[in-house]
Amino acid sequence: MFRLPEIYDPKKPVRVLALDGGPNTLTNLYCLRQIELARPGFLASVDIFAGTSDGALSGIYLANQRELTLDSVDKAIDTLERMLLDVLSPNRLPALRRPLKNLLALLPRFSDKRALMQADKLLRLMSSTGSAVRMLSGLSTWADHHELKRFLTDELASEGGSRKLGQLRHGVCVVSYALGGEEIHKGHTARKRQRPKIYTNFDDHPLFSEVDIAELTAGWHNEDLEEDSLAVALRSSSLPMFMPISDGHIDGAVYANNPTMCALTAILSHERRRHVARSALSNTPTPWDPGSVLRGVVLMSMGADDSHFGGTGVQREVARHPELRWGWWSWLLRGLPFDVSDILLLMDVVLNSDARATNFQAKQLLGERFTRVAPSGGRRTMEKFFSVLSGGAHELIAGSQATAE
Repeated sequence: MFRLPEIYDPKKPVRVLALDGGPNTLTNLYCLRQIELARPGFLASVDIFAGTSDGALSGIYLANQRELTLDSVDKAIDTLERMLLDVLSPNRLPALRRPLKNLLALLPRFSDKRALMQADKLLRLMSSTGSAVRMLSGLSTWADHHELKRFLTDELASEGGSRKLGQLRHGVCVVSYALGGEEIHKGHTARKRQRPKIYTNFDDHPLFSEVDIAELTAGWHNEDLEEDSLAVALRSSSLPMFMPISDGHIDGAVYANNPTMCALTAILSHERRRHVARSALSNTPTPWDPGSVLRGVVLMSMGADDSHFGGTGVQREVARHPELRWGWWSWLLRGLPFDVSDILLLMDVVLNSDARATNFQAKQLLGERFTRVAPSGGRRTMEKFFSVLSGGAHELIAGSQATAE
């Protein structure tokens, strides 16, 4: 388990690295590589890895490393690239794409270059025919967890097997969303409420481990310490419509694709419990000062903040019309079947609005102790996302490396 310091010292702060979810994770890892090259020892100084979705996968992977060095981030990059190529970005009909594209070029609708580029995107999407049909029909998810789970299990086996969160070598904070449901307890049916879930591997109450204070620490046990790290990563990565619901959880991106504030509040929650115990032991209640904790925290957040909403056509339409009565088709399936660049505009808004709001909040709380690194490489998040799903992982890998450099 990870032990937070007894006293938060601004001169020796707790260092948090927060990794957004989404297809920019690979760019973020390449950026980390550049930082480690420029400042050797940067990764080794990180105390807590906070992550959502793909960021959670990378964070848990790094937190499991015995030593955090340039080699560690290189292994994380290699693992993510192989996952993109072998699991998440199948290209089943590569031989048919080129002749179909040439045939479409003969039609009047696809006479200009931009329209032909959109047609190529559609053909690439169709190269994963079964997955695309399942998702767009609304009958099932794009993919399942079987291949991903098998891949990650094999990767963890090379690192000594999947570990419980409490066995990871560094601190973690992982974001998911629990849907609730029903459970049978002692013969009675109980309904569990839906709620955000923030997993941590922070210690229970190390300051009092040698003192018999059972009455104070009753109910304090951090049950997350016993959670399997692979299971937690899958729960955080179960994006609705694309991946199945995992153990009653979906992707934390639905409320916190940027996990920065989740990490800060998890630390504050832990320290507040410590303060309660200290006050109870000393019989001299004192007011709790969360600012004393925040002054001892430094946080770097990595993600992708898109500069524009939607593609050029969407931007033009929003600018020209003061009132747009968009229904579910425009927000979810806009442009189909000929233009796939603006599918899921609603998700575009959710991911970007969350990141920007979180950045603002963290900046106000931490001031100069907060840094946001968000290189987009000129492509929108959802464009990258569909590029991966439609067999364009090679392009994403090349673009990620170029952006970081």
